[in-house]
Amino acid sequence: MNPYQDLLYCRQFMLCEKEIEDFQTWNIFTIDKYRLYVHPKLPVHTLKRNEKEIYLLGELYDYQNVTTTSEDILEKLIKADSFLELNEKCESYAGRFILIFKQNTSINIFNDSAAGRKVYYYVDGNTVCCATQAHVIAKYFDVKKSSRPEVLEFYQSPAFKYHKQVGVIENTSYDQIKLLLANHYFDVNQREAKRFWPHRKLNTISVNEGVERASAILQGLIKNIHHRNPQLSMAVTAGNDSRLLLSASREIAGDIFYYVHRLPLRGNDADMEMNDRITKLIGNERYIVEHNPEVDPDFKEIFMQNNEFPAEGNLPIIYNFMYKMCSDKLNIATTLNDVTRSFLTTYKKQIDGDLLAKLWDYSDIQYVIETYDQWLEETLPVLDEYGYYVLDIFNQEERITNWAAYYVSDSDIAMDEVAPISCRELFEIMLSVPSKYRDRHTNVFNRAMINHMWPEIGKLPYNPVFRVQLYTVLKKTHLFWPLRRLLKDR
Repeated sequence: MNPYQDLLYCRQFMLCEKEIEDFQTWNIFTIDKYRLYVHPKLPVHTLKRNEKEIYLLGELYDYQNVTTTSEDILEKLIKADSFLELNEKCESYAGRFILIFKQNTSINIFNDSAAGRKVYYYVDGNTVCCATQAHVIAKYFDVKKSSRPEVLEFYQSPAFKYHKQVGVIENTSYDQIKLLLANHYFDVNQREAKRFWPHRKLNTISVNEGVERASAILQGLIKNIHHRNPQLSMAVTAGNDSRLLLSASREIAGDIFYYVHRLPLRGNDADMEMNDRITKLIGNERYIVEHNPEVDPDFKEIFMQNNEFPAEGNLPIIYNFMYKMCSDKLNIATTLNDVTRSFLTTYKKQIDGDLLAKLWDYSDIQYVIETYDQWLEETLPVLDEYGYYVLDIFNQEERITNWAAYYVSDSDIAMDEVAPISCRELFEIMLSVPSKYRDRHTNVFNRAMINHMWPEIGKLPYNPVFRVQLYTVLKKTHLFWPLRRLLKDR
């Protein structure tokens, strides 16, 4: 028997009517006629009160009280009179989680705003199944992969491989299995996914107000995370994202394991230099993650089964660093900050599926373009009503839900992580600051937050790389967009 057998489908779940013999050693709960199977390494918190039941897979964190537990939070959530009210109550909490809410006969499922814990759902007549991975559903329900030419062509394309082998919007390699996008929930009884966010107008606030409010929430969340998880890790590089989380961790910096990856093939001298300067400044010991290609074959065997399209290139780091050194730690990640920094931009006023495909490097792939056009048709009216910029939400629902989550799905076999910006209240505040201050090259808002929370580290250079510095100069001199019009049709 494989010595790592207990890591098969690590930190995954499945909800279905069928009895799955292979999951009998998992934690099992009964929700109406359904069985909820949860891998032992995925924390589960449950609460039942009269006609209501809550099942939390993962953890929720509260910025307002550093000693709050997930159980405390569930006590507040179960007072909600409806699923949508419960959903709104969750907006002040962060976490990488899946939440199942049963009220009377209704059962609804949603996850965090980064879709960090994935939910795939399968519907075939009266048969319903939800799980962490599409291929696991396919295995136990005998679902065949799509035979449509356009789908087959996409999954064999160089663009699919370039994007770390992830799907497009909610589509998978199985016609009957869909991915639950961020900002959506799955209604088990009605057998469909529905949008629940945004649901209120996005009001514009000043940089100063944004700095005060966002900093307080981010600092509070990290304190609550630390209170429950004394063993924390965090990457420290030359970029803005890691510097933002580092500055928010100032009060507990002495307890955090800060690390940087050495990337010998493509080089990251700037990250190495800034990690050295930052850790010396704050008095912490640095740790350099060296690339070691050796991996236990038995570990690899399990790793390759856990996800449909595992990124084997990440396996050495996952095994040698995450599993062997950090399996007892919770990693604090920067996920979603790219969205608040206007990662995707265009000079064009008319946004269609073709433009989105170009922006996300899927040019001329008709399957992708048609999928994006459908997403726009369903999403634009909601975003226009509430004042959200379409590229920000496209980034969140497509790039983050699919591409950004692939690595953490692979690394679940080794360690867990949480992204504080998954707190929707914090996310909304950051998006409320005018986009000109949230530009990913000039980073006015992010750097104002860093200077507010930890001025000393804010004085150190950011990304001292020629390309990044060039873009920053072009933005500040108003030459970026004229040049982009000449060089790129997007």
